[in-house]
Amino acid sequence: SSSSSSSSSSDGGSSRALARTRSWKTRGVLEKAALMIMPVIYLVVFISTMLCSIGDIVFYYHNGWLEDDEISYDEKENEIELTDDMWASEALDSNAFMGKLRIWYIASSLRFGFALLGWLVVCYCYYVDQVVIERNLEDAEKMSTRINGIQEQVRRLSGATSTLAAMSKDELEHLMRLQ
Repeated sequence: SSSSSSSSSSDGGSSRALARTRSWKTRGVLEKAALMIMPVIYLVVFISTMLCSIGDIVFYYHNGWLEDDEISYDEKENEIELTDDMWASEALDSNAFMGKLRIWYIASSLRFGFALLGWLVVCYCYYVDQVVIERNLEDAEKMSTRINGIQEQVRRLSGATSTLAAMSKDELEHLMRLQ
């Protein structure tokens, strides 16, 4: 309690810092659900990214053909040059490769879809937070204006000499009626 009294005396006790975070109790059902589902969304994105990396590796190293492999042989032992189109056609004829390609396609689609969903959830939560913060700032400004008005009224009623000297005749008459 001594630390709270010293902090309120350092700023004059008249202003309080607004909290920039909100407690769990103040959040709506939809916002709570969005915040709880967010880790699951990003876990799916992470796992699908890991599955996509398998496809990336298979694409690069399919059948052991590397960038320095330039010559191959056909059925009649004739030399032929390998091109990108050739490895792709060979790969697309392979059932094992097509299975891996399907996994890559599904994982890539999941990654994209869940990353987009995660982005939308983050945008929604950020928007809701900003609306609440703006509302709190407006309420604080209204409360500050009201407090300042009441403090001025207390100064007038208590008879502060500097305030009385600055008052007009009509304001003095109004003050006498209030007392």
